[in-house]
Amino acid sequence: MKNSTIALLFGAFSLAACGGGGGGGSTSTGTGGGGVTPDPEFGDNLPAQFDSLSASVNNPVDETDLAEETALTGTATMSGNLYVPTDADAVNIIVGDMSGTFFFDSNTLTASATNFNEYETAVDLDADDNPIVGTEEATLLYSFDGTVSGTGSVNRGAGSQGNTTFTIPLAGTLTGTRTFETGGEAGFSAAVDVTGEGAFFQQGTVLLANGVLTSGTIVFDVDGQATDLIIDVADLNTLILMNE
Repeated sequence: MKNSTIALLFGAFSLAACGGGGGGGSTSTGTGGGGVTPDPEFGDNLPAQFDSLSASVNNPVDETDLAEETALTGTATMSGNLYVPTDADAVNIIVGDMSGTFFFDSNTLTASATNFNEYETAVDLDADDNPIVGTEEATLLYSFDGTVSGTGSVNRGAGSQGNTTFTIPLAGTLTGTRTFETGGEAGFSAAVDVTGEGAFFQQGTVLLANGVLTSGTIVFDVDGQATDLIIDVADLNTLILMNE
């Protein structure tokens, strides 16, 4: 059956993407003809804005991949994506293209995200109601105007393993049209004021900055509605995924 959400996949891998879990990439299974057929990989059917998530799911990081201090010098320019489900079910996910510049010598950073799009997601379930990797889908619903940005910090030795972390505040305004539970489709202006936190990892020679939004809100001022819709990002399985 086709379920209306990839929440189980998205939530399960959000911790792994930030260093809370580990594992290898995809495995392969033998075929009767003696050949090898690769198992499906997460993201085969997803739009390009899910590439960062797919890479993180298929090649998860763990504590052994935490970046050494010797890799955190000079300046690193990274790009990737910001993922924000619109509710705890993660049926709809807003995705933005994200970039960041990390100034390790001064322990500061700048970051921004733009080109935001909202997708409706779905995945097939097996007989035990577990999501089947490789059947996930994401349908583009809406595109929004606006940019969020901020100046943050690189925090030496602040991680649970004595590793270096980062803090990224992001603020700005998004505008567009989308469907709301009350009132149907309507125009809106959304004030974004959130903070993200994460850690640095290395896979081979590639430096990654993975994190989540830990606090803040997205406040939708919806046309024709007297009451704002407020989303607390701390209640959601958000993701910040960037790499050099």
